[in-house]
Amino acid sequence: MFAIDFGSRSIKVAKVHKISDGYELDNYGVILSPEGAIANGEVFNPIAVADALAELIKECGIRDNKAIIAITGQKVIVREIIFPLMEDKELLSGVMWEAPKYVPYDLDESIIDVEKVEEFVEKDGNKMMKVLLVAAPKSTIQPYMDVLKKSKDNTQNSRCSFFCKYQSL
Repeated sequence: MFAIDFGSRSIKVAKVHKISDGYELDNYGVILSPEGAIANGEVFNPIAVADALAELIKECGIRDNKAIIAITGQKVIVREIIFPLMEDKELLSGVMWEAPKYVPYDLDESIIDVEKVEEFVEKDGNKMMKVLLVAAPKSTIQPYMDVLKKSKDNTQNSRCSFFCKYQSL
């Protein structure tokens, strides 16, 4: 697996592998983003970005078939929410019930993901959990999917899935 970072100034890739006490960098690369193709976390020219990404992946010799990408921007919502403890199978439906409080756009036109971060017990004994909610309009996500599909057509090695990952700073 490798990571891709789409920036308005440059596109970066990094390939690592797991070792006993962490990770080791296998390869990385940077290429200038096509002018005007990416701005404020949005891809405006998927074809130009895909061509640049395919060139970068080829130059770096990355042959993995899975990629992790981070999608940023003003339209991406990331919120930590507290819920009563529930089963994982109930989690998404529970969050979807509460999502309109946190997501300022149409949920039917959005991609939403959740991940349980932590379980805890309140002072009064109630079992609770922290959940990370991530949402973005499909119109923000689709250009990234177009980039990955086109670069896959060019390199035969990219795949993406939308996910949320909790990272404490």
